[in-house]
Order: sequence, then C-alpha cells, then structure tokens
Amino acid sequence: MRAWWENRSVRERRLIAVAGALAAGLLLWLSLVRPLGAALNEAERRQQDMAEMHGAVAARVALLRHGNPMTAVPSAPGEWLAASAAEEGFAADPPRPLVDGRWAVRIASARAGALMGWIARIEARGGRAESLRISPQGSGTVALEAVFRFSRGGA
Repeated sequence: MRAWWENRSVRERRLIAVAGALAAGLLLWLSLVRPLGAALNEAERRQQDMAEMHGAVAARVALLRHGNPMTAVPSAPGEWLAASAAEEGFAADPPRPLVDGRWAVRIASARAGALMGWIARIEARGGRAESLRISPQGSGTVALEAVFRFSRGGA
C-alpha cells in the first residue's frame, strides 16, 4: 500500500486525501448528525403531545376537585379568562372588556388541541364564542383572536 501511495504524484495524493476527507465527513453526517437530529425532532414532538395531554388531564382534575362548573358563570369573566389561560400555559394578553358582557382575548401561540379544549371549557362555563380567528404559526402552534360573551356576571 505504501508503495502504491508513493507512486502517486503530489497532485493525485492531494486529490485522494480530499476525497477521503469528504467521504469521512459524509459518513459522520449519515451515521451521527442525521440520526441525532431526527431523535431530537421526535423528542420535541412527544414533549408537545405530552404538554397537551397534561393540560387536558389538569382540566379534568380541576373539574373533579371543584365539582361540575357547567352552570357556574364566572362573576369576573376577565379575571377568570386570564387565570384559565395561564393555567393552560398560554401566553395570553390580558382580556379586554367590550360592551354587553363581551371580552376580547388574544393568544400569540398555543397547541391547537389544547386551545380547542380551553374554548370548550369556556363554553361549558357559560361563555359563548362570538368570533374566533385562529391562524397557523408553524411548528404545530396556532394564534387566537377571539371575542367571548358571558350572559351573566360582570361586563
């Protein structure tokens, strides 16, 4: 092998060395970097799924602890909306009061499934979604702009 290498010109040696380095880099990429990247993406997806599941379980636990809130309209809807959004882990702007017991809510980023569950819980507590604007934000999240009306309670 050594004799073969020494019989190559300097230009051929450099070319073979560069080709070997490129092959080693490709092998490293295919055997280490890509599998680790795929594993990281899968772990992030599983973590998001588990966070969504945690929100649903936490809501059910709260329902069991506090009894059936289906008929209880919050006396302070704005405070209740802010607190329930924070409990879900949503980064929500403070709810803005509008006329006739309506409240405007804006959430910059949330998982779609968790957001839909939160809206269903608002409706179960006596709120009614008058308008919903849900926009995709990428990476499995959405943004929400909504107006909820509460027939009883504060305005």
